[in-house]
Amino acid sequence: MFTQKTQFNAPEASKTEPRRSRKLVAIIASTALVVTLAIIGVYVVAFRSLPTTVSWAPSVSAMASGDNLTVSGQIRPVGSGRQVLVQSAPTARGPWVRVSPTVTTDGQGRFAITFKPQLTGSVVMRVVVDPAGRYLQVNGLPKPVRILTLSSISLKGGGLVTNQIPVNFAVAVDPPSLGRTVRLEQSSDKVHWVPVGPSAQTQADGKTVIKVPSLAVGIWSYRATVAQDDKFAAAVSPLAGATVEDIKVVAARAAAAHAKAVAELARQEKASADRQAAAAAEAVKKAASTRPAPQYGYQCMPGDENLYAVCAENKAWIDGQKVYDACLAAGKTWDIATQTCP
Repeated sequence: MFTQKTQFNAPEASKTEPRRSRKLVAIIASTALVVTLAIIGVYVVAFRSLPTTVSWAPSVSAMASGDNLTVSGQIRPVGSGRQVLVQSAPTARGPWVRVSPTVTTDGQGRFAITFKPQLTGSVVMRVVVDPAGRYLQVNGLPKPVRILTLSSISLKGGGLVTNQIPVNFAVAVDPPSLGRTVRLEQSSDKVHWVPVGPSAQTQADGKTVIKVPSLAVGIWSYRATVAQDDKFAAAVSPLAGATVEDIKVVAARAAAAHAKAVAELARQEKASADRQAAAAAEAVKKAASTRPAPQYGYQCMPGDENLYAVCAENKAWIDGQKVYDACLAAGKTWDIATQTCP
């Protein structure tokens, strides 16, 4: 019986062995596949390229031609030593041109680039972060920057003026442009400035007049400012000085000066009359010493009334005739009894 049983199970064992071999092969293949996939995954994770993001901003959105512009920002992931530069283009579509030196990020991934754009008009700018290791290059979002044409402004006015009287300041802006906003500022120390008077708009020739209703008493400095617009930069004029006096003080000083002038004129006239009288008296004395004394009025000369009675009487009669003629010329009647013109 034992021998028969053994002979009966031998074919069954031979059938089971191939199945086990195939199962073992499948397990080994599956294990190899898993290991291969794991190795590939590790490689991909370890060596794949990584993206970089950058945020940035210019220090100003509009600037005067020739000024410095600072561009600052930060990259993420944070990393030091990444190279960053600035490009510009007429529009966001390009073509892009490098306009700044290259800088590197610090330990916090931050950067700042200061440069002087050799550009004019409206442009767009962007920052470019170079690739490094597994980190890819990244271009920042384009942002507009306006490079404004330089302006100049001149100011005329001031001098010696009085309060309570409007004062005009003439302003001229170059290049000439219509509608630029101009303001006048006042200072007593040339350090602290405050607006004074209304603002004004330039005409097509770049000129305008700022009319200040009245100025405060004191010694002041004035300057004009023109605001920037879409094309032109702001500007400040050279200083103009003004001494503003109280109109009452000026009037009193003028009245005193007038009174002094009148007194001086009276003095001069009196001095002239005295000189003429002295000269006449001297002439009479000289004539009296060389001619006989007058006997009748017609023989009298100027000044003889002071020397001879006949001449004094003659002059009195002549003066009376003048008064009489004046009375009649005025349409009045001469009073014979009192010898007066009522």
